[in-house]
Amino acid sequence: MSAVLVVGTTQIPYDVRESLRAKRKRIEVTPAGVAVVVPEGTAPAEVIDFVREKRRWVFDRVTDMAARTVKLPSPSPSPSPSPSPWANGCKVLWRGRRLTVHVALSAVDVPVVVYRSRFDVRLPLATPPAQHAPLIQQAIEGWMQQRALSEARALVARYAVQAGVVVRRVEVRPMLRLWGSCGRDGVIRLDSGFMKLPAHLGAYLAAHEVVHLLHRDHSAAFWRVLRTLVPDARRRHDELMESAD
Repeated sequence: MSAVLVVGTTQIPYDVRESLRAKRKRIEVTPAGVAVVVPEGTAPAEVIDFVREKRRWVFDRVTDMAARTVKLPSPSPSPSPSPSPWANGCKVLWRGRRLTVHVALSAVDVPVVVYRSRFDVRLPLATPPAQHAPLIQQAIEGWMQQRALSEARALVARYAVQAGVVVRRVEVRPMLRLWGSCGRDGVIRLDSGFMKLPAHLGAYLAAHEVVHLLHRDHSAAFWRVLRTLVPDARRRHDELMESAD
């Protein structure tokens, strides 16, 4: 659950996390954002009332955190030899869109990535300038790999239930000439770049590989089952092939 706390003219987004271990409600303010941790089963209205009661404390902590964050300038438009593509203001392809990367030095121990409508990367304050680009790349690509695996598992699980099949494992890794594959051992593998596709194409790819557990070829029977999962499968297939050109 995500929500926004309004304090005067300031809007502070926050995420709500339920925890089995939590005995009471608490608020965490970090460079990555604001999180409200509550015992499992806490009613949303109770969470909202709790945050409102703490709004002055939250505002003060967020303001203090912002004051300790050093913003990095955008790359100079003047030409330079072999500029790194990983810098403040660069664009990264994700879910079919090129999203801006915003980088800042902050009071964190390791690089932190926050994804909303852009990628916010926080680097430790003492990071040498020469290390910015490799750390930004490592942080974003690592985040993408974890997110891709998580969403691949969720998509495959959903379609596997609908198709009535059992998937032993889902892997996300670089594949030279394929978007995905389905082994006879029940392991589905998707190319690590599949989450860079628009969401509807990523979903189609997961459904496609799930159906291969029933039909190893692309026969009429294969397409009949696939259309029960994705009614416009042919259109998405053609769009996926075009994106690979």
